[in-house]
Amino acid sequence: VLENVVGLMKVDKGAVWRALVEALDALEGYTWDYRILDPCVHADSPQSRPRVYLCGRLGDERLEWPEEVPLTRRAVDLLDPSASGAQAAPCYLKQLSTWGVTPADEGIVEFCAASRQYSPYKDPRQLTPKERSQIVRSEIAPCLIKHDPGHYAVHLQRFLTADECLALQGFDPTRVRRPQVTALQMRQLCGNAMHCGVLARVLEKLLC
Repeated sequence: VLENVVGLMKVDKGAVWRALVEALDALEGYTWDYRILDPCVHADSPQSRPRVYLCGRLGDERLEWPEEVPLTRRAVDLLDPSASGAQAAPCYLKQLSTWGVTPADEGIVEFCAASRQYSPYKDPRQLTPKERSQIVRSEIAPCLIKHDPGHYAVHLQRFLTADECLALQGFDPTRVRRPQVTALQMRQLCGNAMHCGVLARVLEKLLC
């Protein structure tokens, strides 16, 4: 099982993808295939995280892939209102103020992605309600990433905890053995991990 960002398919005008396909085709005795899978579509997990999965196994039997399943949970439902998390630096609070986002806006924002979509520096203005709903998400969280600063719960006025990031990645936080790292490093590890729920469904198809 291999997993990577969808952009892998376009790196160097597709040359990296073609080289990968050629390498997999050269493996004798294996059948392999790929699909783009997203937790919010294939694992009942409220995070937008499309990734390309490449799977192979010995033999010539056709590979099966997870079917789409209904999403029954909201991203904000996985947050713990009683938990305490890191506070946002003034520069990020200023971004929210520029966009007209207040604690009354329930949801999760990822500052880097939001700034690319609506730059508070190149286009400093208050966003329309529709635009705010595109960056402050309550139903489906933005993709967890390794880079700072991380996901911020606007209505809770703090960054997500490591447990909340694990939950969005499909893990049961109570069953995860933690490495000896800081809370920030743990959140970054979460952002760089495969989605547990999608991987479980992929393995279920491969092993059944």
